Amino acid sequence: MDWPPHLGEPLPRASACWYEPIKFEEWILAPHGHGPEWRRVFGVGPKDRERVWQALASAANTSVIVEVRNLGRDGVACGIRERLKIGTRSAKVTMSWHYEDSSAPPRLVTAYPRP
Repeated sequence: MDWPPHLGEPLPRASACWYEPIKFEEWILAPHGHGPEWRRVFGVGPKDRERVWQALASAANTSVIVEVRNLGRDGVACGIRERLKIGTRSAKVTMSWHYEDSSAPPRLVTAYPRP
């Protein structure tokens, strides 16, 4: 696989994707972050972190890259957009995944829904 990843390609090593809990606690599902969007669109909050994560990780395995940002010595960030279903609701979600280097698995940076 070429490095860095290219538009239209699947996320490299998506099956090994991971996240830091602080991202959900202090940003993705937090009231001062994207929490209000997640609540409005999907009816989920901080207590639903694992359900949200499972949907995001599943999407990472099937999505293609729509944005690539070379961060120099800090690696590469890849953006994907995928329709997620959580419970009975579905919507497009934008996600950003970070690669520390060419051998690293993708780490979730952020994710937010768009109604």
